[in-house]
Amino acid sequence: MPGNGSGVDATDIQRRIRAWRRSGDLLALWPHLDRGRLARAHRAIHRTIEAVLDRGRDGQEGPDEREQSPVLDAGADPDLGALDVAAFLSGSGPLLGCWIERGVVRAPPAVAERLGGHLEHGRRRTSMLQARLATIATALRSDGVDPLVLKGLHTGAVYFPEPGARTGADIDLLVPPEQRERAARVLDDLGYVEARRTEYGARSEWRLPSEHAEVRSLELDHADNPWSLDLHTGLGRWYFRGLRRNLGVEAFQSRERIVFGDTGVRVLSQPYLAAFLALHASHDVVKTRLVRLVELALVCHRDVASGTLDWADLAAVLRRTRTRRFVYPALALTERLAPGTVDAAVLAEVTAASTERARRVVAAVAAGGMFPLLDASLDAKLMWARGPKQKLMNASEILVPSDDGLGVGAGRLLVRRIAAVIGGRARMRPRPGLNGVESE
Repeated sequence: MPGNGSGVDATDIQRRIRAWRRSGDLLALWPHLDRGRLARAHRAIHRTIEAVLDRGRDGQEGPDEREQSPVLDAGADPDLGALDVAAFLSGSGPLLGCWIERGVVRAPPAVAERLGGHLEHGRRRTSMLQARLATIATALRSDGVDPLVLKGLHTGAVYFPEPGARTGADIDLLVPPEQRERAARVLDDLGYVEARRTEYGARSEWRLPSEHAEVRSLELDHADNPWSLDLHTGLGRWYFRGLRRNLGVEAFQSRERIVFGDTGVRVLSQPYLAAFLALHASHDVVKTRLVRLVELALVCHRDVASGTLDWADLAAVLRRTRTRRFVYPALALTERLAPGTVDAAVLAEVTAASTERARRVVAAVAAGGMFPLLDASLDAKLMWARGPKQKLMNASEILVPSDDGLGVGAGRLLVRRIAAVIGGRARMRPRPGLNGVESE
């Protein structure tokens, strides 16, 4: 297995991706990876992040004495390949590399060098995405569209130690629904092509045909891995037929700006920033990336301390938009990762609004150290449904998947689900990822 994306074997990468798409088994992407070593690497990363958040709250500055810094203990003979995959799956490689470089975390030389490679790719990738964003935002504003930047490019620039520590796959822009077609024309003029559009949601993916189309690495967020521009017309999520939630139009009024290059771009202000990050991280909680929880913790720590985020305001938005149960997973797991982060009254309110199935899923994710759940479960499929009508509509989604226009396709998805049942990877109740694998 090539380290840090060197010696790329494009044929092997595509073979592994096809095996994953056929089976739905995440670990098919790394067929020769020892699971015990992967479990050990992930737990070492998880414990290190917990220690940093507990000690310094955000890791922006190293402790006074380097000898007191948390140690990323990957064992006496660390499996660097397993460390790569664990860092990639958790999305934490660049952040850990940055913390090591700044003395916030200590690590053996081989580990430091490896994670330094993740950081270098994060810096290169983020620099490229920021440059693309500046060009796109300038063109949109010249045509009367003033978009908001969502997720990683915003939080990386403001809340992380440096932008490259929060790398991502996409540029996410929010525009009002009435400006969607105008924005699409601008993107078309810039050479972007619409690749996919949600059927029930409010998002479309745009790509540059001239850019890298092939995955360069499955071991880190490679600077040259494919990327897309996601154009959003709402801050909402689709769960199954008949159930959608949106944070409302008030978020579009944000006037807060940050600068990329010479271009100022609007970003979400509080409490919509925290609400959207929690909604987004909760939606795919079974495939959670640890960095999303770190992101939410860093945002809450900084903005509560500055007075920018008021928990009462956040609670009011969640009540008004009926999204309390839909942000529960992320808020509960963030509090588990960094105790004292989430206001106790808000956490109690979203927990009371959640379903019993959602609480079981969250418990399984937490028990696995925020590692993705490898087995499908009925609880995970039905975790959002409340009441007979929603449960019936949710069940219909399992039997005849619609996939919201952005997944692998209804037929293939149904075949994958049947194969999971036959192969023993589908269960009634969720269990932690890498369950039963010894890491010590």
